Amino acid sequence: MPVVRDIKVRISPKDVLRRQARENPPPAVLEATQWAVARAYELIQPALAYNVLESKGVEGEELVLEGGIRLRLGKRADYAAPARRVLVAVATIGSHLEKEVHDLMSAGDSLKGYMLDCAGVVAVGQVQMHAREMAQQMADELGWGVGPGLYPGSPMGWPVQGQRDLIKLVPADEIGVTITSSAMLVPQKSSSVLIPLSPDYSAKTVGTLCHLCALKDSCWRRRERVYS
Repeated sequence: MPVVRDIKVRISPKDVLRRQARENPPPAVLEATQWAVARAYELIQPALAYNVLESKGVEGEELVLEGGIRLRLGKRADYAAPARRVLVAVATIGSHLEKEVHDLMSAGDSLKGYMLDCAGVVAVGQVQMHAREMAQQMADELGWGVGPGLYPGSPMGWPVQGQRDLIKLVPADEIGVTITSSAMLVPQKSSSVLIPLSPDYSAKTVGTLCHLCALKDSCWRRRERVYS
């Protein structure tokens, strides 16, 4: 089960500012954003642990993988039904950035702390994007397509407790990621995803299930490409 560390992360002030509700942020916010982007590059340690497994199909709300592994995906398990293989990945940017966010907040510098936290969200999203690109390349080499990214803890029916089963499928300890008793990943700027691959998918890029989410009209991270 491989680990990837050579991941190019691009954090732009524009992406960080998309977290803000104001269209024209004041100079202090712009200055803090520029600082946060520069500081984030110094702190992040991008890493991705992944595994590719054969799929045996969906039974009810469970995805069955090789070796008898069962993942309870919930009511949206049908999106993984066509899968022949799945890529499972855990992404992280390490713990240094969130420690500095904590220190800034504790010292009363909430603006810098918040903007640095936003930059961290963008950064871990970039690491997870690398996982999607890997899945797309694998599928393309096979002449297959890809399904939507499926995430434990999303509003789509796969509870966050699903991360307990998912993290066991990759060498998460090698990238410093652990899981709490409440199934939250540590460091917090980490995420997990399952991406199905199959000749029965027509899409060449990994889509989302954003259209099913109650926050679809307000979520800043919503991407243009969604599954219908």
